[in-house]
Amino acid sequence: MFLLFGLGKHMDKEHGPVLIGGCPNCEAESAWNLIQRRTWLTLFFIPAIPYSSSWFLRCPACEAATELQRPEVDWAKRLNSVAERPKGMDGYDYKRILQERPFDLSNRPLFRMPHQKSIF
Repeated sequence: MFLLFGLGKHMDKEHGPVLIGGCPNCEAESAWNLIQRRTWLTLFFIPAIPYSSSWFLRCPACEAATELQRPEVDWAKRLNSVAERPKGMDGYDYKRILQERPFDLSNRPLFRMPHQKSIF
């Protein structure tokens, strides 16, 4: 019997806008998106089992991204859930959550993270 395994297939899932801010890379003022990147074990080139997950904020204009740590991920998920409500990023809840953890994009390491299609 012949089995073909592989490691390292990345799939991104975009969760939507989280933070409005100026990009240190392209200087565009836009809503940064929350991205979850999963790395998969593949079987015959088909993603079968996810074995790692990481979270990023990505600029929609130039695709610059910065990786988030665990406490920042929880904060970003809460911002995202509020941003998708009817009043969205102008509402009181969004501003309250934003004040809990000031987030400065200018001091973060950035890298280019092109859009990848996800099957999920």
